[in-house]
Amino acid sequence: MSSLLFEKKYVDINSIGARLTAIMVTLSATAYLINMPLILALAAKDLGLTQTTPLWLGGVFLGGVALAMTLSTLFILLVSWRSLIFISGMMGLMSFALPIFVSGFTFLLICQGLAGIFVGTSCAAAVTCLGASLNPIRSYALVLSLQAGVVALAAYLLPPSIAETISFNDALIAASCICLVSVILSRMMPVGLKKERINFFVDDEKKAPVLFALLAVLLIFFGGNVVRGTIEPIAYGAGPHMIFLALASSLGALIAALMDIRPSYAKPAIIALGLAIVILVIGLSGNLPQPLMFVAFCFVGGAWNFSAAYAMGLTAKLDCSHQYAPLIVTMQIIGNVAGLTIIGLLDVGKPYIATCFAWALAIIVIIFLLARPKSSELCK
Repeated sequence: MSSLLFEKKYVDINSIGARLTAIMVTLSATAYLINMPLILALAAKDLGLTQTTPLWLGGVFLGGVALAMTLSTLFILLVSWRSLIFISGMMGLMSFALPIFVSGFTFLLICQGLAGIFVGTSCAAAVTCLGASLNPIRSYALVLSLQAGVVALAAYLLPPSIAETISFNDALIAASCICLVSVILSRMMPVGLKKERINFFVDDEKKAPVLFALLAVLLIFFGGNVVRGTIEPIAYGAGPHMIFLALASSLGALIAALMDIRPSYAKPAIIALGLAIVILVIGLSGNLPQPLMFVAFCFVGGAWNFSAAYAMGLTAKLDCSHQYAPLIVTMQIIGNVAGLTIIGLLDVGKPYIATCFAWALAIIVIIFLLARPKSSELCK
């Protein structure tokens, strides 16, 4: 097993096939995560859980993913990505499938935690591969675009007649099949980086910008999920509006993938976030005309994902060791959880103020990174 995990045969991570495979593995690994609200609703309906009990399932799974992504920074450059995804995919498949045959909430809780760990490990390998490629912005932007598209398809475009017949066990079966997709795709993944590109000994001066960039990623996802979590209850009662909001988010990331401006990996994010803040401030002041309200929020959703793609790409370009790429998804998870939490703690309108402060701080962090004397020395 050790020889399988530590094989060092090199495969070009910049080939189109390798990047597309890594994008699909990332999407497969995060499919269960991004549809967590739907999963928890199915669990509450079929298992007869109390109002707060399903949150334990989501918390354990998200905690497992975040833990795996964080710990993977210690070994992700040493092991074979191909073998790691294969093994993690198989273990994730079993973790999702076993609760179908063995009842008991405690057993389900344990399996959800294990599934999160194995899914997170697969995701860590794919995200690292994308971050080490020559076009991390384009790769991450395509992942975000596809994620938003999956949410629109699974949560908003699914006909009610079909949605009512789906059970929690069906969701577990689907998650197992998605893990099987990762297993199949693993054979087309690159094995890892060239030996000369692996460098764990990065001094603190070079590590600090990476940490600041990760903070910007966290702030962007925090603000974005506050906006989405605040709009969703309103949009659900307004027919197909939520579909367009999700598609606007997908389009924003897709535009980032098509642009992929290399001279500056941050200025487009600053502009998009700045415009989004202006829109939110105008909306909070009551000066935004009602007919333009929905269009404005669609722009905010697109700007959020657009900026997130650039911030994620900037993090990858600052991290010449490529060791900290998995933390990008950890920041995404923390931002998601913190954003949804703040909605429940603050009165109506105040979450948007928190979003404006978070995005303004993200802009400051990005400007600080650009103003550094060595900001132009991005990894090639």
